Amino acid sequence: MIFDRLDYVSSYHAIHPRLEAALRYISELDRSITDGVHPIDGDDLVARVQSYATRDESEQGWESHRQYVDVQVLLSGEEKILYAPIDALVASTSYDSGADLLRYERGVSEPQSLRLTPDSFAIFFPHDGHKPGVMISSPLQVRKLVVKVRVW
Repeated sequence: MIFDRLDYVSSYHAIHPRLEAALRYISELDRSITDGVHPIDGDDLVARVQSYATRDESEQGWESHRQYVDVQVLLSGEEKILYAPIDALVASTSYDSGADLLRYERGVSEPQSLRLTPDSFAIFFPHDGHKPGVMISSPLQVRKLVVKVRVW
C-alpha cells in the first residue's frame, strides 16, 4: 500500500510503466469528469468515477483484487480507508474473477487506516486488503476516481 500527497505522485512513476501512466492520468485529470467507466489503455488501464455517501465502518466490506492494482483519488469530500495485509483477513467469499474481487471478514490483527482527501492518493496492490468508503465522523457525499491498473 502506498499513501501520499498528489504533490509527490511523480515519485512513484518508476515502479512500472502502467502505474506511471495511471499516475500521469491522475495528474492531468479534469476533475469535472463524469461518473462512469473511462478506458485509458484497453483492459490494462481503466478509470472508474463514482459518487456515493460514506458509511459507517460496520456497513462497508473488506476487499482485494488479484488482476488489478487500485489507484484511488477523491475528487471531492473525504473518507477513511482501512487496510490490512490479506493474510491478516479471513475470506468470506470465493474469488470472483469476472469482478476481480475477493471479500473478507476482519482478521486477527488491528487494521490501519488512512484519511483520503482530494490532495492525496492511495495505491492498493493485490496483497493489500482494503475497506474504502468509511465515514470520518458522519456520512458525507464523495466523488472518487479509481484507476484500475492490470498487474504486470
